[in-house]
Amino acid sequence: MKITDYKSLIFDCDGVVLNSNKIKTEAFKTIFQPFGLDLANKMVKYHINLGGISRYKKIEYFLENYVKNQKKEYIKDLKIDLIKNFSEIVIKKLVKSEVCENLELLKLKTKNSKWFIVSGGDEKELNYTFKLKKISSLFDGGIYGSPTSKYEIIENEIKNGNIIQPAIYFGDSKLDYEVADFFDFSFAFVLQWTEFDNWKSFFSDKKNVMILNSPIEILKI
Repeated sequence: MKITDYKSLIFDCDGVVLNSNKIKTEAFKTIFQPFGLDLANKMVKYHINLGGISRYKKIEYFLENYVKNQKKEYIKDLKIDLIKNFSEIVIKKLVKSEVCENLELLKLKTKNSKWFIVSGGDEKELNYTFKLKKISSLFDGGIYGSPTSKYEIIENEIKNGNIIQPAIYFGDSKLDYEVADFFDFSFAFVLQWTEFDNWKSFFSDKKNVMILNSPIEILKI
């Protein structure tokens, strides 16, 4: 199937549209360093292994597994502080992050399709960043993110008649593939900025997966 045949083009943000994976990895390391470098490194590894899952879930994991014998009020306040600190670090760097090249050309070639962002990133941050970078208008189907999960976002947009088959998902993580597979979307793995080290092994037995350096390469298929 050619890219022009798809009615819906769905993009993850970090590592696909923006070169921002390392920004978020460093932010996780920074917010957890006060609890010790060893624990910070464990949380970074956890974050990378669960690429595409929101910060909210990862911070909840930290609180449930590494904050013991503390009052509920302390845990509640700590959660708020961690989320706030993470957001403050990330938003400053996201607005300066590199944007995938030639998105405008791909949009021109797929003018009969709707474009969507479905990301694990915070939805408010995504909309703010995309507006500043003047790329919001490319995603005429909507820009969606956490705290709603990718599964929930797509299910809602299908029910609303917004996402229409045939659809293709551009992602850079295991989760992105699993989401695409669940909804019977085509999947394009974008490797230029991925932190998914084992992608070659993971995709070796997966059928109908396109491996691209960047989304624009889909025009060559």
